[in-house]
Amino acid sequence: SNAMAEKLLHTAESDAGIGSWVLHMESGRLEWSQAVHDIFGTDSATFDATEDAYFQRVHPDDRARVRRELDRHVLGDRPFDVEYRIVRPDGQVRELLERNHIQRQASGQVDHLWGTVIDMTEHKQ
Repeated sequence: SNAMAEKLLHTAESDAGIGSWVLHMESGRLEWSQAVHDIFGTDSATFDATEDAYFQRVHPDDRARVRRELDRHVLGDRPFDVEYRIVRPDGQVRELLERNHIQRQASGQVDHLWGTVIDMTEHKQ
């Protein structure tokens, strides 16, 4: 069943520390898998799922660089394969690796971005 498949995927994602997400450009709506919430220390019920809310979690020293890479990615189809830090609500700093992809409409306009985020903290230490 579909529910079973989703449950298995969720478990696999969480075990691997890999989360997946989609950003819908027109609405600005951000969809995070449970594994992303686990990594970011956020609650899917209360998290304001927007790009701004995401950037508030990015480490202040890494924010400008992540924003710049994202803009370049959207403008020129440059690959987005970026390591950066986040600060969780409990103050813990985590090191992430994010890979993004672009889905464009026939007009060339960006329809949505999607990608994966991996918690590299233990790996780095």
